[in-house]
Amino acid sequence: MLKAIIFDFAGVVASEAYWDWLASNLSLDDKRRQYFNELSYKVDKGVISEAEFLGVLSNEFGKAPEVIKVEILNLIKLQPQIIDLAKNLKKKYKVGMLTNYCKEWMYFLIEKHSLRSIFSVIVISSELGIIKPERGIYEETAKKLGVDMAACVFIDDRRANVDAASKYGMKAILYTSFDSLEKSLRTLGI
Repeated sequence: MLKAIIFDFAGVVASEAYWDWLASNLSLDDKRRQYFNELSYKVDKGVISEAEFLGVLSNEFGKAPEVIKVEILNLIKLQPQIIDLAKNLKKKYKVGMLTNYCKEWMYFLIEKHSLRSIFSVIVISSELGIIKPERGIYEETAKKLGVDMAACVFIDDRRANVDAASKYGMKAILYTSFDSLEKSLRTLGI
């Protein structure tokens, strides 16, 4: 029996601000995209600090770290349909969020948008030092929700994260649009 719905943040609950900011500041060929993906991975996993992450971006773009932080955070827009869906699902299911994100930025966003009123559990990769698609982060999320992994539905916009969740026993949905998400949830009886 399904008991919990887990949402990814960037790309599902909210816009992909980091990649949007990068796209507006430079043309990304495959090599540059890989470089910035690795940088994101490091801050999301907690391997480097927020200050180190912003320092690298500052050196790359010639902007002050605080300016970069404000520019990126200002690009983050919550998806109203997803927020409404999560609120409605919370009436019947445990609702959580699992995100690969810089903890300082997520703390700010949790407060700014009152996300704890929507998501009873919020798991942030950089707090734990593990990152999707590593098994441990899915296990930790289910544990914090108080359910088995088989009782969870995980929603993410990245195929590797969805495939991993499925491999570890969760029902998993690749988020491509709100309409397709609603269909997938109905197929699961939600």
